[in-house]
Amino acid sequence: VESLKLKLAAIPTGAPLREQVTMDLTKQVQSLVSGLNKPGLIPLYLQVRKGRGLLSRCLKHLPGAPASRVCQEMLMNLRLMCKEDQWQDTIWIHLNRYLAQTSLSSLEMSMSALCRGKEKNLIGVLSSPLGLSSILAVLNRAATAAKRGQEKIGVPVWRELILKIVAWRAACLKEDEAASAAGKNEFGGKSLTTPLHPPQPIDIGFLLTLPEQQMQAWEAFMATVSEDSHQR
Repeated sequence: VESLKLKLAAIPTGAPLREQVTMDLTKQVQSLVSGLNKPGLIPLYLQVRKGRGLLSRCLKHLPGAPASRVCQEMLMNLRLMCKEDQWQDTIWIHLNRYLAQTSLSSLEMSMSALCRGKEKNLIGVLSSPLGLSSILAVLNRAATAAKRGQEKIGVPVWRELILKIVAWRAACLKEDEAASAAGKNEFGGKSLTTPLHPPQPIDIGFLLTLPEQQMQAWEAFMATVSEDSHQR
């Protein structure tokens, strides 16, 4: 597909060969979509680095529905996608579009799976620019939906996610304080990763009510993320 697109770009408009290359490209894209439709193929590819790279390259060549399906699988396996520094910017372009357009119930399913998985998986996601960007975009999507009142909100899912983020951040700050007190790390070793894109304001008050202390911790977390992202 990539080769045919390069060839097509090099052929002058109106040249006889252009029509043939266009037909070949259409067939190749259809073949790619058909291949990705094989049951279990996308999750299998996501398990290995080379497969994740290939899927990332495929995204820009896929039509809307197949691209959304790949993004859905990527979100369900976000911890694996966060291992790929080389492809994070490319993945984010497509994943961010998917997060804005997909149903809230689909996002809740992905976030529920992440929260109920191993703690190290969530930590890995929050420690990655792609992962942190995705989590914040999902939360913004949920808060916006709650504000508009147009979709059913699964409050327990979002409460669990937000509380886990607050707890993780508190643990990081505690480790920083201990390290600084011991003179091991002047600036702290658990600073937040910088998102790939400055996050939108997230008014979680439309989603749930938190105790004052946890609400303050959440607001401090968001303030730090926003400040860091604008310095990127």
